[in-house]
Amino acid sequence: MAAHVPTWPDLTAGSPDRGIVRNSTRGSAHNPPARARRQARLLVTMFGMGIFLAALDQTVVATALPTIAEDVRATRSLSWIVTAYTLAATVATPIAGRLSDTFGHKPVFLAAMGIFVAGSLGIAMASSPEQLIAFRAVQGIGGGALGVAAFVLVADVVPAASRARTQAYLGSVFGVASIVGPPAGGMLTSTLSWRWIFFVNVAAGMVILATVAGVLKTARSNRPPSLDLAGMITLTGLLTCVVLVSSWAGTVYAWASRPVVGLMAMSLLFAVVLVPVERRAAAPVLPSAVWRNRVVAAYAFVGFLMSLTLFCMITYMPVFLQLVFGHSAAESGLLLVPFMAAVMLTSIGAGRVIERTGEHAIFPVAGCGLVTLALLLIASLNAADPVAETVALLTVFGAGIGMVMQVIVAGVQAAVPQPMIGTATAFVMLARSVGGLLGVSAFGGFFSEVVTDRLQGDLARAFSTMFLMSALPSLFAFCTAVWLWRRGPARARSNRPDTKPTGRSGQSREQQVHDE
Repeated sequence: MAAHVPTWPDLTAGSPDRGIVRNSTRGSAHNPPARARRQARLLVTMFGMGIFLAALDQTVVATALPTIAEDVRATRSLSWIVTAYTLAATVATPIAGRLSDTFGHKPVFLAAMGIFVAGSLGIAMASSPEQLIAFRAVQGIGGGALGVAAFVLVADVVPAASRARTQAYLGSVFGVASIVGPPAGGMLTSTLSWRWIFFVNVAAGMVILATVAGVLKTARSNRPPSLDLAGMITLTGLLTCVVLVSSWAGTVYAWASRPVVGLMAMSLLFAVVLVPVERRAAAPVLPSAVWRNRVVAAYAFVGFLMSLTLFCMITYMPVFLQLVFGHSAAESGLLLVPFMAAVMLTSIGAGRVIERTGEHAIFPVAGCGLVTLALLLIASLNAADPVAETVALLTVFGAGIGMVMQVIVAGVQAAVPQPMIGTATAFVMLARSVGGLLGVSAFGGFFSEVVTDRLQGDLARAFSTMFLMSALPSLFAFCTAVWLWRRGPARARSNRPDTKPTGRSGQSREQQVHDE
């Protein structure tokens, strides 16, 4: 198969949806000017820093949370400090994607960073539980929108065939944040003050704002803005109920309690109402053209299922290593390092292969298959097995995850027209977020209320059963990825308006997959 040569976007002229790098000189499609390349790298670095701040904030705060709660007398509101951010970030994700397609990608990124900085400054100066929770929600809105806007802007400054590799680097930021965050939070809290965690966000955020505003220029949109306010309100209600169920069920309230059952009923009601609301909207927040696209729907479903499995593993594997194998908390953390390294390395490696070949559909197949196999083998582990075997299986699991999570984002961006990239990206990221939230809650409830009780405290068998159950979502994801792959190998083509057709009857490969 011939190598797929990436076509770089023309960074000196563009549409309202495409970024333009200031002061660059025109070059050929395959050999962009050196100045434009440097500026594109600078922008991608800034996008990565934005994602890093949002990801780091969650891991840093986890370490400093007891000190923060004691200092502002928010011990009774401890759970709301976390829930406020999670809820706001989840709600902001799809709305930010739609707004970026309506008003432009750059304005939404700058607004998201500004909101994140304002929220961080408010938290740093908070003196009461109410102020802390309120500004934590403001920060969550900025953090959730940042995750979408950064990945969407990659589509503006990086050619389609190179996006998987670039997004793999950005995706690896989450792994770095999970490793760096806890010790950084502890160090800042013990040496200076927990408030400096958020002052650092303010300083770094201002640098990102100034750089992106100065380097990236966009044409003014000629399209009249149209907002689906009814859809946004209904979707916000739906996601609020989902987040609260995932946060409260099995912890604050029992699964069969009235609050949880009531929230589930409200979720169903909002979901039913959302369908006709979106059908009547002139510019729906979740356009049918996005979720009816076969590639987008399949990859969103794969992302949802794999997040169920991933967050179950991230949450409960350290507990498994400590309670069953007898490792300390520090040792269990170190045993997870190969897993995180495998995620980052295979994600970057897959991106490089996609850049050369243009084929990405095979990677979710291989990744979901590896994850399923690893979980089945992890379920058979017991305290007598060597540590090296555990590390090897976790590495295989990480390699599988690395082949899926960022690849599906690049695949979705290649499957939709440029004006829908923001909405489609947000749709997949929302599916992953909801999957992760429900995964932790569902498997935690399954473990504590069903498995442990029935097995009468046999923790080894309890964990084994839970890992077997967590293999089911990855197995369904594998079947979905195989189904999409058999429809025809999706290619990482550019979706610029002037892209030449590559398939029969003047259709792109992605449109053929959608139509079939």
